[in-house]
Amino acid sequence: MAGTGRGRGLKEMGLNICLSIYYNIRGDERGKFMWKIFNRKIGKTGNAFNARDILHPEARSANVAAILERIAQKNGLNSSYEIFEQDRTKNIKMQAEFVREARKSGCSDEKIGQEIERAQYPARIKNYKSMSVDQACAQEILGSDDINWADLLGGGKRIVENGISLGGTFAKLTTPKDYEDIQCTHNSSVLCNESSGIEVANEIADALYLLEHAQHANLPQAPYIIFAECSKGGEGDFDRAKRRATGHRLSFKRHLAGIVGNIDYADHLKISDTAHGGTTKYRMLCTVFDEATGGLMVVSEKDNLDGSKKMPIKFSDWIKTTDEKGRFVKLRNLLSASDAELEEIMSIAHREGGLIEKLQTPANCEGYAPWNELREEIKAQMREKNQDGNENGWYKKACKVWKYALLIDSAQNSLWYEQNWKDIKLVNEVKKSFQTCVCDDSRQEGDVKVLAAFLTEFEFAHLVGEEGLKQIVFSPHYQCGFLSAAHQIHRSFERFWQILQNDLEHDKGGFSEYTRSIKFFCNLMQEIRRGSGPVTTVNVLKEYLPQFLVDELDEFLQDRANGATKHGTGGNRALVQFLFETFIDNREKMRAVIRRGIDSGVLEQASDSQFILMPAAKDIYGRLYTYFGDGYREEFSSEKINNLIIEEAARRKLAQYKEWIEKMGLEGQIEIIVRMENFYTGQYTKLPKKSPKSPQKLKNDSRKDYYLTDENLFTRQEVQDLGLNSCLEWKMAP
Repeated sequence: MAGTGRGRGLKEMGLNICLSIYYNIRGDERGKFMWKIFNRKIGKTGNAFNARDILHPEARSANVAAILERIAQKNGLNSSYEIFEQDRTKNIKMQAEFVREARKSGCSDEKIGQEIERAQYPARIKNYKSMSVDQACAQEILGSDDINWADLLGGGKRIVENGISLGGTFAKLTTPKDYEDIQCTHNSSVLCNESSGIEVANEIADALYLLEHAQHANLPQAPYIIFAECSKGGEGDFDRAKRRATGHRLSFKRHLAGIVGNIDYADHLKISDTAHGGTTKYRMLCTVFDEATGGLMVVSEKDNLDGSKKMPIKFSDWIKTTDEKGRFVKLRNLLSASDAELEEIMSIAHREGGLIEKLQTPANCEGYAPWNELREEIKAQMREKNQDGNENGWYKKACKVWKYALLIDSAQNSLWYEQNWKDIKLVNEVKKSFQTCVCDDSRQEGDVKVLAAFLTEFEFAHLVGEEGLKQIVFSPHYQCGFLSAAHQIHRSFERFWQILQNDLEHDKGGFSEYTRSIKFFCNLMQEIRRGSGPVTTVNVLKEYLPQFLVDELDEFLQDRANGATKHGTGGNRALVQFLFETFIDNREKMRAVIRRGIDSGVLEQASDSQFILMPAAKDIYGRLYTYFGDGYREEFSSEKINNLIIEEAARRKLAQYKEWIEKMGLEGQIEIIVRMENFYTGQYTKLPKKSPKSPQKLKNDSRKDYYLTDENLFTRQEVQDLGLNSCLEWKMAP
C-alpha cells in the first residue's frame, strides 16, 4: 500500500467491506443499510449528481427528484412543483424531458413514474375546485382501459360550476379483450362468453345511470356513448381492435333492445325523458385508438352503399364530415338538429365569449357558470320569439348547444393529443409499473375505472396480469353512489325483513304464511343473480306482501301512471318503490347494483333470511347501536355514517385484494395500496387501518393526508414552503 497512509488504507478497506455487504443484501433493504452507515437516506442526495457514479444501479434512482428539479430550473421555474401548473403543452414536454434525462441517469421507470405522481400532487390540491355537489356526464365511454380519456377528449381540464362537475369521463374501462367473436354469438344475455365475467345488463346499468341522472337534475347531457378499443400495433391488430369495438356495441344493442326496445337504424339509443317529455337520442360510436400514431379513429362494421368497406376516419375529421351539399351530416346526426337549427347552435356557441371559449379556458371560480348562463340565454331567446309556452324547451335546446361545444372542444383536444403523442407516450411508459384503480365517477381519473374501484376476482386477475406491474393503488371515494346504493339496499331489505317478521305475529296465516313469503323472496333473489329483466309481476308480488304495503304499492303505481317523477318520502313509500325497482321495473339499475355488489363482495346473500346485506353497513350500525343506542342519529349525520360505511367497505376490500394476491402466488411481488379521495378538496387521505372500536374513534372526523403526512414524500419544511400546512388533515362530515 505504497504512497498511502495507514489511515487512508483502512478507510478504503472499510468502504470496500461496506460495498461488498451492500451488493449482497436485498435491493429493498439497501437504502436502510446505507442510511445506517452514512447516517443519511439515499433518497435525499439533493443535487449531488456525482453520487450516482458510486452507487449500485438499483440505487441510482436516488437522484430522481433532483433531476426533476433541474428540469424546472432549466425552464425558468422556481421549483419542480411549478411544472404541473404550466399549460398542458409545456407541462407534458417538461415531463417527457424529465423521463429522458432520468433514464439516461439510470433511474428506473418505476421511480420516475412515482416521482411524477408525487410532484404533481401540490398543484392538484392548490388548484382544486370542490365537485362535491354533483356530476354531469361529459364523455360516456365503454371499453378500453389503455387510454386516458380525460386527457384525450377532455384536454385534462376540469369544468366546475357551483360544486358540480360538468366535465370528466364517466366510464367502465375494464372489459375482456375477445369481443371480436361476438358477431357470431346469438346469446344476448352474455356480453361475450361465459368466461368474460361481465354481464351486459350490469354494463347497461352503468351506461344509463348518468344519462338518466342528467335529465332529472337538469344537467348537460353526453353527446354520445363511445365503445372504445386500443390498437397496440403489429399486423392485423387494428382490425382486431375494430372487431372488438363493433362486437361490443352489437352485444350491447342486442341486450338493450330487450330492455329499452328503442334503438334506431343509425345506432341511436333513445331514452325517455320523463322530466321534460319526449326522448333523448345518443349516438353509439365505435372508436379505435392507434398507439402507433396517437390518433383516435372512428370505425364501423357496416359497408358503404356500393359494397366497399368503410375506412377508419380520424375523430376530428369525422365530426366535421359534410355531404355533397356541404352540410355537417355527423353533427346534425349527433344533435338531432335541422340545418337551420344547427346554424343557430353554431352561432350561439362560437360567438365571442361564448360557450366554446368558456369550455376551452375554464375559470372554475366563483361566478364561472357556463351552463347556467347558457340556460338563461336560451330562455331569453325563446321568450323573445314567444316560444316560452313549452317550459321544457329551453333545456333541450341548451343541451344541444352544450353538446355541440363539447364535440368541437373534444375534436380539438384529440388533435392536440395526437400532435403531442410522442411525449405523452413516453410519460405513460414510466407509469406502467403502477396502476390506479378508481370509480366510474366522472370526477375521478385513473388507469382503470370500475364501480367504487371494487374489482371482482376476474377483473383483479386481469389487472395484476399486466406485465411489469409492481403496485396497484385503489382510490375509493367518499359519497360513492354505488356504495351508497348498496347501503340503501342493506337498509331496505333489513326493514322489509322486519316487516315480514312483525306481520307474522298478527297474520292469520301464521308461521307457514311467513315461511312461504320468505321462500318466495329468496327465490326472486336467485333469479336476479341468474339473469336480467323483471323477476315477477305486480299482481304476484302483492300476494306475498302485508296488506298495508299492498295499499302503499297501489298508491305508488297510481302516482307513477299519472306522470309523477317524484314520489313520497315516507318509510313505506320508499320501501315499496324499492321493491318495485328491484323486482318489477324494466330498468336494470337496482338489480344491476345487487349483482355487481355480490360479485365484487360489497353485498352478500344473508344466511338469516334478510335476503341481501352489506357486511360493512352491518358492522358500522352494530357499533353505533352498541355505543350510542337509538341516540346515534342525534350524534351522527347521515353523511358521516355513510362515510364510515364506505371506509369499512374499503378496509374489507383491501383485505380481500391481499387474499387474492396470496392465492395467486404474487405475495411480495405486487404492492396493494388503498387511499381515499374526497371531492371537497381533491385530497387523498389515509384509510384508518382498523375499524373504529370506541365512541371516540367513531366520532373522529379527522383524516390524515395520504401524501403530505409521509415525510418520505414531503418534508415538513416542503409542506410549509408550499403553503399546504392546512391540508395535513381533512375533516369529513360530523
